[in-house]
Amino acid sequence: MPSGEPLPPTTQPNAPLPKEGMGKAAKPIMPLRRAARACKEGATWRNRRQCIATIVQTDIMFNLFKKKKLDWVHLPAPDDSILFFEAIKQKSEYYWAETTPNPSIYGCQQQGNSQWKPGLTDNELKDFEMAIGYEFPLPLKNFYKTMNGLTKPGINVFGSDGTKPTFKSLYYSYPDDLPVIEELINWIYEENKVNASMVKQGIVPAIFPVYQHRFMLTNSVDNPILSMHGADIIYWSDSLSKLLANEIFDANFNIHDFESNPINQPEIKFWLDEKQYDEN
Repeated sequence: MPSGEPLPPTTQPNAPLPKEGMGKAAKPIMPLRRAARACKEGATWRNRRQCIATIVQTDIMFNLFKKKKLDWVHLPAPDDSILFFEAIKQKSEYYWAETTPNPSIYGCQQQGNSQWKPGLTDNELKDFEMAIGYEFPLPLKNFYKTMNGLTKPGINVFGSDGTKPTFKSLYYSYPDDLPVIEELINWIYEENKVNASMVKQGIVPAIFPVYQHRFMLTNSVDNPILSMHGADIIYWSDSLSKLLANEIFDANFNIHDFESNPINQPEIKFWLDEKQYDEN
């Protein structure tokens, strides 16, 4: 952490800092938000829940004392408030100032020294809502009031295999990424045979991409996040706050405090109907 960064005011509730080397479990081998995808193939939804529970128990047993150096991220409670998003904004910029893309990884990563663009004004936010077609829920409003995409796109170095790097936005900005946002929403609707009438009538929850192919359910209680890639859809995060903490600070020791256990996911209409996952 660069010198001069103010000391963080709080940590995740009920997650006090342990003494050096003491018994807080280290980052799980397979984060909970990815467990459902690992268990998806060839299993019913009930079996996948059992699989996830086994993974969770195994991770807790085998990850105690794994890491001696504690790399902690201190954040307020993940309540989707402007206070939380301001903390994310500040700490992520410090974090990116110290990191560079991993050359061995395939897939998009955020470039070093990335910074957030200024948040939207009230008028700009209203224009954004008009372009999408509805009023945003409070978490999405607070997010875009605080930051509006990044100064640098994500980069895919293709594991340094000689392929020319490609670039794309990971966090979507208005108005620059409006065509991308609309294209992503339409793609998911088309792949799942959803039309505008079904969304307007409330048959299908509306979706909005907030990070790569992570979509917020904008008219559902608590606005959970799904991972949606065509018709491949799984539960991903309880909230936008938890999503950002996990996606940005994934390599840090305690960030799994912000994981969202898919076993406890809320009931989600249409997108996660159990019939979608039946083998028959």
